[in-house]
Amino acid sequence: MLLASRITEQVSGRSWYPPYVLDVELLRSPLVTVDKPERYYPECCAYDMEASSFYQIASRCSTGELIQSLKIISDGPGSNLDLTADQISQFIAEQISSIETVLSQLSNLAEVLDTARLPQEMVSNYLEHWHFSVAQHNQLTALLGRLHARSVPLPTLPEKNECHDAKAVLGWLEEKLLALPVNLSIPQPKDRLGRAEQQS
Repeated sequence: MLLASRITEQVSGRSWYPPYVLDVELLRSPLVTVDKPERYYPECCAYDMEASSFYQIASRCSTGELIQSLKIISDGPGSNLDLTADQISQFIAEQISSIETVLSQLSNLAEVLDTARLPQEMVSNYLEHWHFSVAQHNQLTALLGRLHARSVPLPTLPEKNECHDAKAVLGWLEEKLLALPVNLSIPQPKDRLGRAEQQS
């Protein structure tokens, strides 16, 4: 089983980069989503037929840190693509322990993000100055939420001459987020930290 480090949609060339937040002993590999089964593997990476669509849809509903793509490797270049239901069940059963580890870490991270939920007034400040479509509103909330979850002071509003429209504001916030140092450790919820300190 592998963890996707990059997801590329072959037909469009677009790529997405799931944030690296998991402390797991899994191979990390680029993943290319194709329209039909790939038999020859022209690039040194994994192939599938659904990850890019999954990631795009999931990104509308969740913060990026909680969206990860795990792939169980069932075939390779030139191998037989006709798998039985029993074979597929066996592949999954062999990876249950790793899957449960990933789910546990993502669950812990979700708790942390929930306790750091973005105050609505932070979003309202931007809505008062620029017009956002529904999709842009969702992007704005997600970007501000990711900044807020990183426990950093949120940037002050950009000047009007710096960002003329909502699209420019979103780009400006993305730059602020990308400029932050990467923290590969997974924070723990405050109540769990407190219990751990009491036990030590």
